[in-house]
Order: sequence, then C-alpha cells, then structure tokens
Amino acid sequence: MNLIDILKKHENTVRLHMPGHKGINLSQINNDIFNLDLTELADTDNLHDAKDILKDIQSKTAQIYNCRQSRFLVNGTTAGILASINTSFKPGDKILVQRNSHMSVYHAAMLTDIELVYAYNNSPRCNEAYALDLSELERHAKSIKGIVLTYPTFVGTCADIAKISSFAKANNKTLIVDEAHGAHLRFSDRYPLAAEECGVDLAVQSTHKTLSSLTQTSLLHVCSNKVDTDRLDFYLRVYQTSSPSYILMNSLYDAVMYASENAKTVFNNIITWRDELKEMLLGTGFYLMEEDVYDWSKIWVNVKQSGYNGFEIKKMLDERNVYVEYASFDYVLGLGGIGTSRGDFIALANALRSIKSTDIIQENKIILPQAQAKTTLKEAVLREYEYCDYKDTKNKTAADFIIPYPPGIPLIVPGEMINQNIIDLISKYENTDMDVMGLKNGRIKVLK
Repeated sequence: MNLIDILKKHENTVRLHMPGHKGINLSQINNDIFNLDLTELADTDNLHDAKDILKDIQSKTAQIYNCRQSRFLVNGTTAGILASINTSFKPGDKILVQRNSHMSVYHAAMLTDIELVYAYNNSPRCNEAYALDLSELERHAKSIKGIVLTYPTFVGTCADIAKISSFAKANNKTLIVDEAHGAHLRFSDRYPLAAEECGVDLAVQSTHKTLSSLTQTSLLHVCSNKVDTDRLDFYLRVYQTSSPSYILMNSLYDAVMYASENAKTVFNNIITWRDELKEMLLGTGFYLMEEDVYDWSKIWVNVKQSGYNGFEIKKMLDERNVYVEYASFDYVLGLGGIGTSRGDFIALANALRSIKSTDIIQENKIILPQAQAKTTLKEAVLREYEYCDYKDTKNKTAADFIIPYPPGIPLIVPGEMINQNIIDLISKYENTDMDVMGLKNGRIKVLK
C-alpha cells in the first residue's frame, strides 16, 4: 500500500480533526492541480517581493481581518512564530510564555538566543488547557520585553486577551499571539474576541485548522505600528521557502473569502450542534468540557466516567470511522471547522453512545514540573550528547526536546535537568500509542 492509498481510505470518514475543510473542496481549485503548479512569472508575482496580484490579495485579507497588514504563510504558523519572535526580540531579551506553548515558540527562543520566563499551570485544568493569567504578566512586567500568548489554547480555553493586551500596551511590552486555533474567531460575535481586534502587535493563525485552506497554510497579521515590517519580511524570507506554492497561496485567499461570506453561519451552527451533542450524551460516561469564554468549535469530551482512558476511546472511535484530533489520558478532542456538518456531531454522539461504560473512574491529570535549567537552549543543542535509556537519566541534562505530538507541547526542553517527575511522565506516554518526539526505542539524548 502506498501513501495515496492510505489517504484515500479516509475519504468517507467523519473528520473531527484538521484540516478545517473536512475533505470538502470549498475553493476555486479544481482537480487540475499540476496545470496550476507554476513559479514566479511576469504575471504571477513573487510572495517575497509582492507588487501585483499577491500584494492585492494580501491587502484584501488585511481588510477582512481589520488589521494593518497581512502576510501569507506557506510554511505554516511555525514560520510566522519564528519570524515574529526574531523580528521583535534580540539575543538576551526575556519574554513571558506559557509553559504549555507550542514547540515553535521554543525553537524561536533557541534560534534567537532569548530567555524564556515561564508561566506555569497552577489551576485544576489539564496542562493543555492552561491560559495565561494577567497576574503572571504583572508579576514579571519589570524584567520582560514581551509576551507570546497562546490564544485560544489547543482545547479551546481562552485568556482575557483584552486585559492582557491593554496591560502590554500600557507597559510597552510587545505582544505576539499564537492564534493558530483562532482564524475563525473574527467572523462571529458569539465566539471570544479575535486577537487582531484587541490591539496586539502580531497574530499568527493557522487557516488550515478551522478554515478551508490546505494544510500548512497560515496568516500573519501586523496589528500595530510598533512592528518593523521590513525586518519581519526579512525573517519571512529566512523561514519560508523561496519557491512558495501558488496552489497553497490561492487556497489561502479562497479560504479567507469563503469565510468572509460563510463562517458566521457555520460557526454559529456549531454552537447549536454542540448543544444537541450535550443532550445526546446525557446518561453516558461522556460529557463536553467548556468555559464561559470558550472556542465553541472545540469538541472537548471528558471520558473519565466511562472507565476508559482517552487513548482507548480514540481507538474505539477509529473503529467506528469517527476520527478525532487528539486523545489524552482523560479526554478526547474533536475539532470543528468550516467544513463540519451537523451529521459529524450526530456520528460522534452515536459512536460514543455505542461504547458501554465500566464502573472505573479514570483520573490522570498531567502536571509539568517547574524547569530546572542547567544551560541555555542554544548551548544545549550545540554540545556533545549521548543516548541513554530514559529511565536512567535522573539528574542528567536533556540535549533534545521530548514532545508528545500532537499538540506539540514539550515535557522537557534542551538544557533542563531531568527529574523523576519527567521520567514518570515519559513512562506514561510511552505506554500509549501517541508519538513522542525525542524518544527513540526508549532512549533520549542527554548532554555528555
């Protein structure tokens, strides 16, 4: 079996995972893909020096998102995060980030040689749900140059972005928002505020996650006059391919235009379908998690009362042709998108209802211990290393990231000391089907 055969196996499945189009062609791209795959010609323009059509459609995108300028990204939100952090900070600067930030934030810190100041999860929420609290920003305000905020989180929880943005502006702190999961927020007032509406400096969005563009396409929005756009464009040339795909760029623009006309209806419908799903799950071992300020497109299903862990539930859903985005120890996560239908919610409800609960209650909250850095990120990745059985690495210094993926939140970062809590967490993940980046046959990299 080749890759295309594997991909075609999913043609008639329920897709509660990325990308947001859910397998439906919502663009002007037809099946003649190879005929549309061109390069920089006289009339196709150049993304890295846009003067004609690409300049025009990026300007129209900025108007729709009500920001100063927008940039098309064909290397994903990762490229936008890297370019934004490189543009805004210099080596030695300190920036405040959530410890549950995406790995791209850590990669940017490593490449830029900046110091990360962590805000940790001290709430009852699971690690993936931690949203930055304003008190953390106030506590570190004197020492930091800026903030990288994850908004919304992977599971849909939201920080008070209006207050955080107001505080950052009043105290001259650069605010970059990893809004990978929020490209749709702009289009409905029933959802949390979009970052670009709140006076942030830069916001980066994965349009492929919730809207209809092809995988790896994203948007970077310049939202304030504080941003050096010449420097930003320089770093975008560094972190993006010099041969950007016109098919990807067209899918990006098509997705924005389609969303401007249809996203409000679809995402408001998702709220209604969520309510129907909650009703259908009454009396089962499953219920939806949410908060007052919440990204309603997330389908965050608590499984603790079912007697199974999330990994077991995900397998059972796979067997029923219902594919969710993510499983953790006590929940599974589905993603609604602009291609989602009411039938997808009904299929999920029926699949969950067909799973017979047991009498066992699961309780498996993951808490990341506070980091004990022995060296900087940049120094750690340049030093000599060796592989060791992770169970024998207590008090050794990590030489690589250990990252359960998705969602791409590191358990340990290069340069940090490995303690027993980290070893126990790696062991918990090793016994699941989750891909743990940095773990190879039970061995991890440590500094010599």
